[in-house]
Amino acid sequence: MDLKKQILVALGLDKGEEVNMEWQAKSEDRSTIFVSTADELAESVDISILTEDGSTILLPPGTYKTEDGVTFRVDEEGIVAEVMETETEEVVEEVEEEVTEELEVEDDAFERLVERVQNLEDAIADLKGEEKEVEEEVVEFSIEDLKAENERLKTELAAQPASAPLDTNKFSSERATPTAQDFKRMTKQERFLYNLHK
Repeated sequence: MDLKKQILVALGLDKGEEVNMEWQAKSEDRSTIFVSTADELAESVDISILTEDGSTILLPPGTYKTEDGVTFRVDEEGIVAEVMETETEEVVEEVEEEVTEELEVEDDAFERLVERVQNLEDAIADLKGEEKEVEEEVVEFSIEDLKAENERLKTELAAQPASAPLDTNKFSSERATPTAQDFKRMTKQERFLYNLHK
């Protein structure tokens, strides 16, 4: 190894080997970036801290939490000992249960509503059918019965004599004499015409 490379390695600035980090996450306070060569955080995978200059430092023992709510424990430096149940998973499960219950209730309500709408549609169809039948009966009754009634009345009236003879003479001398009250109710013009023809 040449001197320049030895100095860079000693200072921790050697970028000769690039390490691909598959999994990474920020700490809960967003001050530290956790990285691992594994696809996801799990028991027995390596874990490190990504520094500002791009190098990695093995994560010291302790319990850590990511900003996503995942909590994990490191017993041996740089190795995940345990990944604990995350709070977000619990919350998600609770929310999923609540949503499932609400959806079941809403499904039941929706089914009842659909059934009521179907019943209403059936009732409307029945009413329309009955209305059409009634209209047909009324039309039949009206036309046929009215014609028969009209003929019957014509026959009856033709057979009866008039109650009083009709006076078609407009110059007839027989006129009814108005009473004093009738005379008061007349307009000036009606009084004049009455007196004129008297």
